[in-house]
Amino acid sequence: MAIDDKAVVYTELPIIKHWRFALDYAYEYFFFFENKGTWDIDMRKWKFISATELRATTDGHLYPHLHDLEIEVSKSKLKHPDPLS
Repeated sequence: MAIDDKAVVYTELPIIKHWRFALDYAYEYFFFFENKGTWDIDMRKWKFISATELRATTDGHLYPHLHDLEIEVSKSKLKHPDPLS
């Protein structure tokens, strides 16, 4: 595959199919403001997409060089019952 007129290896890997967890939190701010609550985090269909190219050093050693990287997380959700707290 060629991107920007460079020969690259394109890789697309599914990372997370579905993972959901909840997080409880509680904190104080300046000893008089207290806040606590719960977050629900629902991660769905994460994908890792990369394009790498091979480069060479001056003495001829090849090494992979990351050309492009994208992590797709658009199907995920962060739920909070009160967004203003």
